[in-house]
Amino acid sequence: MKPKVPPPPTAQARKLVEEFLAAAASGKMERVLALLAEESTVLSDGGGKVKAAGRAIIGADHVVRFLLGIWPRFMVNVDVRHVDINGSPGITVGTNGRIDYALAFEVAGDRVQNVYIMCNPDKLRDLSLAG
Repeated sequence: MKPKVPPPPTAQARKLVEEFLAAAASGKMERVLALLAEESTVLSDGGGKVKAAGRAIIGADHVVRFLLGIWPRFMVNVDVRHVDINGSPGITVGTNGRIDYALAFEVAGDRVQNVYIMCNPDKLRDLSLAG
């Protein structure tokens, strides 16, 4: 029996993520907060091999501060590719054909509910930015 493949994200969800990424890139807290669910969360997994948040970041205020704190270092001189990750809109981020991060965005209505950041190299090793 084949595993069930989740349906692709909707065009509305993809558009929301595009707006969210642009808001985060702007560095403007109020723009990001306007797109986040009040009870939003960021979860990251570094597998003990790379730096990641040691705990869940919970609540829109904490999430926006965390994201805006890492964004200037995280998104400089990188290749970004829009992808679907387990039925959610997402992006891969990397350099020289290697993916260093994969981010999936869980959307609830017209807000980003959760952001999942995978940076564990063991889980990313078989991915590439090519193709």
